[in-house]
Amino acid sequence: MLLNGHVGTKYRIPFPVYCRLSFGTKGAGIPAFMRAIIACGWFGIQTWIGGSAINALVAMIIPGWSDFTLSIWISFFIFWILNILIVWCGMELVKKFESISAPLLLAFSIGLLVWAVSAAGGFGPIIEQESKFSNFKEFFAFFIPALTGVVGFWSTLSLNIPDFTRFAKDQKQQMLGQTLGLPLSMTIFSMAGMFTASATVVIFGEAIWDPVTLISKFDSPIILILGVISIAIVTLTTNIAANIVAPAYSFSSIFPKLIDFRKGVLLTGFIGVIIMPWKLLSDYEAYVFGWLIGYSVF
Repeated sequence: MLLNGHVGTKYRIPFPVYCRLSFGTKGAGIPAFMRAIIACGWFGIQTWIGGSAINALVAMIIPGWSDFTLSIWISFFIFWILNILIVWCGMELVKKFESISAPLLLAFSIGLLVWAVSAAGGFGPIIEQESKFSNFKEFFAFFIPALTGVVGFWSTLSLNIPDFTRFAKDQKQQMLGQTLGLPLSMTIFSMAGMFTASATVVIFGEAIWDPVTLISKFDSPIILILGVISIAIVTLTTNIAANIVAPAYSFSSIFPKLIDFRKGVLLTGFIGVIIMPWKLLSDYEAYVFGWLIGYSVF
């Protein structure tokens, strides 16, 4: 089922409206609020990652920047402001930015894949690596939780679809966008990420999943700068589409008299900071339990 609602500029039906089918008019605020809080958490995490990329970029340009105590915090809030500012200016700017950055994201992923395959000596050494599982039972025990995680990830993003397809001019546009956009592009990105990470085992002797860490392995200053800029743009693109627009609409839907879309954007940004993403990323046990205790004790 395509969660598009009514398309065209006449209608404005975001995700929370669909919740009324199952939860009722008043109860729809519950799943909308849960969705918004989770998105705020991911906004903070992605913003911290993007801030780290900006911090690395500035360190390449300004000698001694890394020795400055507040460098990472300045970079974090610069990236935070970029995220908030783009969405604050409206969905038209979001559309233009995504139209420019999406091809860059594709080019960056393909570029990394080409380098990885070339440096590893072709697909052969990458594919021929031995399995990490000794039997089917071990594989299945890993596969089910992994599958559940992927389904959870995509179910979250699928809820974002009405926030964007409601601006489509007609039904055909939103159907083509959903049919060709996410399945095709994410298949390419997933394959590129999988082969690249697998190639790093052959090249560096360890699997490197973090693109910032991978880019830091290059010696060329030009590649380093272009790579970090690409990572910052990629993170910004993902953050805006997945973690700002959705909670902003949800907050404005839950509290329509108090919060409009712009106030929802600001609220998302503030919660993303309050949730302390640097602690979530530094301690993975805190990542698991942080949502439960609300980081009431720091």
